[in-house]
Amino acid sequence: MEYKTIDKKVVLSGAVVIVPLLVMIAINFVYTVNMPNWDDYDSILNWLHEYLAAGSLHDKLHLLLRQHNEHRIFVDRVIALAVHALAGQINFVALNLMGLLALLCLSTCFIVLATKNSKTIFAALPVSYLLLSFSTYGLVSFAMASLQQYWQLLFSVLAILFASKMDWKRTIIALLAAFLAAFSGAGGLLVYPAILVLQIVRKDVRRTALWLLTTGIVFWFYFLFLDYKSPASGMSKWGLLYNHPFELAWYVFAFLGNIAAAFPGGSLVPGLVGLVLCAVLLMFLVTGSGRKDDAVYAIALLMIFTAGAGALSRLSEGLDSALSSRYTIYSAVFASAIYLLYLRRAPTPRSMVTRVIATGLLSVVIYVSWISIGIHYLSNQRSRLLTSIVYPEEPRAVKILDEAAIAKTFIPSFALPTYLPVDESRKVPLVLSAGGSLTLEFSLNGQLLSRSRRLTEVGLFIGNYGGTSDGNLVIRVCDKDVCREGSTSLLGIADNAYAMVTLYGNGLEVASNDRIELIATYAGGIVPVAIWLYPRLPTSDLILKTPSVPVGEGSVPKLSLDLK
Repeated sequence: MEYKTIDKKVVLSGAVVIVPLLVMIAINFVYTVNMPNWDDYDSILNWLHEYLAAGSLHDKLHLLLRQHNEHRIFVDRVIALAVHALAGQINFVALNLMGLLALLCLSTCFIVLATKNSKTIFAALPVSYLLLSFSTYGLVSFAMASLQQYWQLLFSVLAILFASKMDWKRTIIALLAAFLAAFSGAGGLLVYPAILVLQIVRKDVRRTALWLLTTGIVFWFYFLFLDYKSPASGMSKWGLLYNHPFELAWYVFAFLGNIAAAFPGGSLVPGLVGLVLCAVLLMFLVTGSGRKDDAVYAIALLMIFTAGAGALSRLSEGLDSALSSRYTIYSAVFASAIYLLYLRRAPTPRSMVTRVIATGLLSVVIYVSWISIGIHYLSNQRSRLLTSIVYPEEPRAVKILDEAAIAKTFIPSFALPTYLPVDESRKVPLVLSAGGSLTLEFSLNGQLLSRSRRLTEVGLFIGNYGGTSDGNLVIRVCDKDVCREGSTSLLGIADNAYAMVTLYGNGLEVASNDRIELIATYAGGIVPVAIWLYPRLPTSDLILKTPSVPVGEGSVPKLSLDLK
């Protein structure tokens, strides 16, 4: 019996290529938290609450296709429904892993392309380290964004690869993949013009006509039939083109070179990298190539279209928005496509190895440059998600989480803060200088159901003059004869936000009908602090007892209470 000898070089090459994949899987398991993050509140939890309450099939289909910002995240929602159906509730770890699955499949496509043309797994080293680096840290533990970006890109690349084949079965698969790309995220719509260019260059009249017709139908359905609402922006697209052409161009280059954003210098290094990559792509295009490169060119063109669309929609947010880690994957795909074109032009096997080593070393340097940045961000994000609500409007997030808990679609991993309601139609400041104080009285009737809870943290909604208030906020809370106190420095606390104070002694046990007294004192400091006061609701028993002359009759502050 003959045994095949295992090529140690192949095994070693495979091991080196697979390292980023294993690390990426580990990152997602370690740093993903089963809590919603930003858009997850609206696009997943609140949307699911509406979907389950919808009575008719028409209403459910409308919700599946409903716009979220500029996107229609149909694929996100189908995956969320599948997780809910299988697990009985939403699990954000599972949703993030589904996003990771799309990234791994996308990376596999490029690894196969690199290996297929070079006949060695070693050639896949650069694409593995580019596509699976820490640079995409902003999409970890962010279910909506990871599902949208990765599945949109995967379906787009698959659509181009299948559209590049000449048989009609694969053309049908390409049409389906393109449709799913468009309904994963708005950027997926750009795969249609990219494939149209591919077919026109190939002079395939029948497929050009088919894709032109399909493009018209999909765009009509997306924008007209489903009544697309354009998100508000600071300047019209034509205004940006006319007034800021150079800024738009640099945004495009920085977006395409975003993979180098870990290096110092702001948008300079990514912009230069993007410019060089575009110049190399143009050089390859001018020097010509065989038909086998058409799909890779189309993928690169899709990334350029995406960068242009990003510039038109995000330039008003500043050039730094092109450097967001949420968009680095597009730069990685663009660089990987150009690498494949570079690899295919190697005149001899020896020169191909040299090219793989050179670009591989460069990709490893880029990979390493992101490690500390990524770990630092992910560690902080994990801590925030485990202990607080990551959403711009905390009361709204609490409402969404409460509805999810009642419907049993999601149970938060920590106790939610309780907000005593006020009339937010207007507000006035109560300015406290050093030594100034206010006294409140309230009960938690209707907040605690039938059992007692432990009050561990209290927050007052303050204004601190752009973060310049430099004293301490001291809060003393008493229930009958038992009191607890705590304090916090106002330095570093955001302006117009809750200043949270942890009560010493493991907090204060409170019951539903107890009358609770709270005394807040501003201690030390030169710059005063403002406690925002709002009209008291008729149904509220929150009372401002002192100062003796209230600022506006019936005015009360906003309170946040952490009840365990």
